[in-house]
Amino acid sequence: MDVFDKESFDLVVCCSTLEHDKRFWLSVAEMKRVLRPSGLLVIGVPGYVKDEQRDQGRSTLTYRVHYRFDYYRFSEQAVREVFFDGMERVRVRAMMTPPRLIGSGYKPRRPTPRMRAGRTVRAVRTRGVPMVRAVRARISTRA
Repeated sequence: MDVFDKESFDLVVCCSTLEHDKRFWLSVAEMKRVLRPSGLLVIGVPGYVKDEQRDQGRSTLTYRVHYRFDYYRFSEQAVREVFFDGMERVRVRAMMTPPRLIGSGYKPRRPTPRMRAGRTVRAVRTRGVPMVRAVRARISTRA
């Protein structure tokens, strides 16, 4: 049983959470599920970016800020292409030091094929299929 009805929110905000979630893609799929068509999704996560001036072309060092239950740091590409896959008017910005990536996107009025593919992951998860098989199911539905 779901806690919230499908398409029940105009706005979903998630900040400083997904880096602690071992299976963050399931949480993102749930956020998209409860978001109404044309609704806004905003996600903030710790990231790493390349800063040519400050880092001499290397990626930003973030290992010093990891905590016991920190699992991930995300790139701008991951935020854009994974979190906001199938969404419209997507924007991703890096800010602060160490960097925080803030992304936003609108759920399309009609589900795109990629958004429908995200539902497959949720259905696979609810049947208790191991995580690796769920990821493979997500990738295979993109054809």
